[in-house]
Amino acid sequence: MNAPIKFPLPLATFEEYMLADDRPAHPMQFFCRLWFAGAIDRHRFMGAASEAINRHRLLNATVARIGRCWCWVPSDKVEPELNWFATEPLDTMPAARWIDLESSPGLRITVRQGQSRADVVFHFHHACCDGTGAMQYIHDLLVLYSNANQHEARKVTLDALDEQKLLSRETFGLSRWDRLKLTRKQLVGVAGIRQFFSRSPQPLVPHEVEPDQSELPPAYPTVLVHEFDQQQTTSIKQRAMEIGVSMNDLLVGSLFLAITSWRSENRLGDERDWLRMSVPVSMRQFGSESIPAANFVSMIFLDRRGLDCEQPEELVRGIRDEMDLIKRNQLGFTFPLTLQAFKLLTGGVKRAINAKTCSASGLVTNVGTILARSPLPRHEGKLMINGLLLDRVEIGAPNRPYQCVAFSLLIYGGRLALCTQYDSRVLDKAQASGLLGAYVERLLGNL
Repeated sequence: MNAPIKFPLPLATFEEYMLADDRPAHPMQFFCRLWFAGAIDRHRFMGAASEAINRHRLLNATVARIGRCWCWVPSDKVEPELNWFATEPLDTMPAARWIDLESSPGLRITVRQGQSRADVVFHFHHACCDGTGAMQYIHDLLVLYSNANQHEARKVTLDALDEQKLLSRETFGLSRWDRLKLTRKQLVGVAGIRQFFSRSPQPLVPHEVEPDQSELPPAYPTVLVHEFDQQQTTSIKQRAMEIGVSMNDLLVGSLFLAITSWRSENRLGDERDWLRMSVPVSMRQFGSESIPAANFVSMIFLDRRGLDCEQPEELVRGIRDEMDLIKRNQLGFTFPLTLQAFKLLTGGVKRAINAKTCSASGLVTNVGTILARSPLPRHEGKLMINGLLLDRVEIGAPNRPYQCVAFSLLIYGGRLALCTQYDSRVLDKAQASGLLGAYVERLLGNL
């Protein structure tokens, strides 16, 4: 790692937005669960977790108001908060609580070790890092665990990190000239901003939002997962190619179709309702692999009505065309640039957040193929870590006010997984299972 940066470190505008939109009733936090076959060595694991966090210092920092600026402040803790239970892991995730970043760092880890299998749940505050940053930390931990007690010649080399690149979080690593060239392209985004504010998206299920300071449900987080087998995953990829779209276009379009049919079956809303999905997009540039865990992510928003879902293939091609427009004009920058302008005009981003109205109906994030670049050995496409088999990976994305479902899509070991974190105060398990089932059926039914 190159020369360390100096703290306190001012929050980037997007991080400040994540902090401002955080509340006990709707935490701005997400979860990564790893399922292992085998027994985890507790001492070795704790050592790897501590060593890895020294490489990703935003995960071991708190926030404080210094003057008029929110800043990252180093924690005095030498290891992440880690809870260990000698018990069989369950399908449900262990209960979690709100992370108050002003008093504790934004990473907690829970391990449940059974007779022959274990699960490890990583609990991240989203102001600290995005999903890619989370997987960076997790992979470093796995490498360090694998290297423990290994002969030097057999150790896996960790990726080199450049902490100085954290100073580019506000600009996503773009030069001044690159930012200037963005200006004309962003004019295309003005129409999108006008569209964003002129439409009134509806929640999937009509409901009243819990007060900001109310407690989380005892079972939080509630996550359901469906994993396709390798043959089914290949078939979904082939179907996308047949109709001339990317797999991501097919996954997002199929989600709109599933939501529309599920709402219709449950007599929820109207086919003229606007449904809006928040879609995180990576803002990482070439060479970003050396950036420690942080937020290099933005948001785009896709709107559709039930009326738009009557021709499935046309809907998916429309998603493709909209995503192509966004990529071509670099409209991923529109949201953070809008936040930066709002901060400049008002002195902060908090006033840009209105939890009393529905800004989006849900969230869908495609994490892609995870751990694909790992040099760790594999067995049938799955990582082997010093006697452990990493069998499965699950992700639970945050539920925001009026967004009772958040879908995380990923591929690991050649298998596509659909992970649904749902708000149990709005949906019961049967309803959430029905929605996930509708999504699975839509993908297996080839639209």
